[in-house]
Amino acid sequence: MRHSGLVWASAVVVSWVVAGCSDGGGQGGFGDPGVPPGSTAASSSSSGGASGGADGGTTTSSSGSSGSSSGASGGGSGSSSGSGSGGSSGGSSGSSSGGVTPGFDQFEQHNLDVVNSYRAMNGAAPLALDTALSTFALAGSQELSMDHTPHQHFITASNDGTLWTSGFTSQAGENQGDPNGWPQASSDPTQNELTQIDQIQQAMYAEGPPPAGETWAQCQQDATCAEAHGHYENIIDPSYTRLGVGLLEVGGMLYLTNDFSN
Repeated sequence: MRHSGLVWASAVVVSWVVAGCSDGGGQGGFGDPGVPPGSTAASSSSSGGASGGADGGTTTSSSGSSGSSSGASGGGSGSSSGSGSGGSSGGSSGSSSGGVTPGFDQFEQHNLDVVNSYRAMNGAAPLALDTALSTFALAGSQELSMDHTPHQHFITASNDGTLWTSGFTSQAGENQGDPNGWPQASSDPTQNELTQIDQIQQAMYAEGPPPAGETWAQCQQDATCAEAHGHYENIIDPSYTRLGVGLLEVGGMLYLTNDFSN
């Protein structure tokens, strides 16, 4: 599935089942025995630019279900409210008067501001930058820059039980950019990164909602539909309150990871 030269990739699902763990297939491996029952984790990646994208993906851990899906069109599935609880280290804070949130840089703040602008368009409350989630997101971008395997860091953390002690509580969602790095947009380093963030978030938001008359919950039952709208749904999900931003520039190419939680 292509949007203005962007390539969206396929999905993999890993699910928690009450009686134990279930292999969702593909890259996912086994569900995480440490995931709180009732919790949901959803991730999606996008690849774009003239260079196209290699393998993207979506990973979901949810209560009481299992399965796998893949396809030429990608995206991801959003998450529903969970009843579990998990550890969260680090603080969450928002910027004031349009400034930069203490402890974060202008690029992380810009990422937050762009996401929040899209949320505002849909009546969702703004997210706050979170230190622990941003540490996790940066590690995800670092891993992506080396192995170019979408969400591998997220998948590993889900499988080994560390996802829920890395800043996420009862919900976890992840969006990633091109697994091969988002193409350079400007020769000026500052403008380049700001523009790349804009382009990635715009591409994700452009997926839009499910077709008219179909809810997101219904869309998630159809692999093609879920993959086509996952990034958008993660961005606007009103149940999320915190955002982790991991940005890594390598030779002018941007590796972006955004992690969401309540």
